[in-house]
Amino acid sequence: MGEFFGRGLSLGELFGVRIRLHWTMLLIGLLAFSRGFDPLIAMMLLILFLTVLIHELGHCFAARGVGGRADEVLLWPLGGLAFTSGTTRTPASFVWVALAGPLTHFPLALLMAGLLAWFGHPVLLADLNPLAGDNYPKSALLHNVVYFTFRLQVLLFCLNMLPAYPLDGGQVLFGLLARRLDLPHLGLLCSGLGLLCAAGLYFSGTLLFIPLLLAIESFRLGLDARSGALEHSHLAELYRSPRVTTPAPATTGSELAPCPRCGQSIHPRSELCVHCDARLVEPPP
Repeated sequence: MGEFFGRGLSLGELFGVRIRLHWTMLLIGLLAFSRGFDPLIAMMLLILFLTVLIHELGHCFAARGVGGRADEVLLWPLGGLAFTSGTTRTPASFVWVALAGPLTHFPLALLMAGLLAWFGHPVLLADLNPLAGDNYPKSALLHNVVYFTFRLQVLLFCLNMLPAYPLDGGQVLFGLLARRLDLPHLGLLCSGLGLLCAAGLYFSGTLLFIPLLLAIESFRLGLDARSGALEHSHLAELYRSPRVTTPAPATTGSELAPCPRCGQSIHPRSELCVHCDARLVEPPP
């Protein structure tokens, strides 16, 4: 029972990835059907479940594509968590893994938009606004289900791409700015943006638990940045991993020097040896 309450209920394995359902999802299901079983609500919950699962599998496949591992997905009220490792070798791979989840919403949205056009209900520009009211066709049940699926893709993409860590958009921002800002200042910047996004979601009328959880995570990131705890997190790997660009060649008056580890000639101001990846200059504290 401890595993059930700690990590979730196991639903099996898919593509070598364990799928778990957090126990809070069961509470949401009970609340949704507190007034009796509604097949439409059941179908919407199933679509939400499948959409989030595809999103998280996108992260998993991307992690494996850059040489990392992806062993488990946990589905919970804020969406899902893909447990990956070995994906922060470079900022580029970190950004790609973060982007892969939101990108799964594009083909699903295009498919639903095509079906809506076939049903005689083409997608309008207002339908792409996640804050606009829903414009259900008010015809057959199937049409409404397709429209709900389309709007869900728009909403989840926009929500996940907010520049608020640990949302995917916040991770993309972290990867893009890594090595342009030192780790503590980058952590404080992402913490502040996360709090702003949480406030925006709250005043936009988003369900309370989403901005609340986002605010808590952003506040925790800020505390870790101030205390130095980020130096011991996986985010610090972005600063320890090899750079994707090679050092500049030697300039006039500057001769090549041997690497203390492998002995190959390198630029004397290099931070990393391009031959053996030995770190020659420690990152700023």
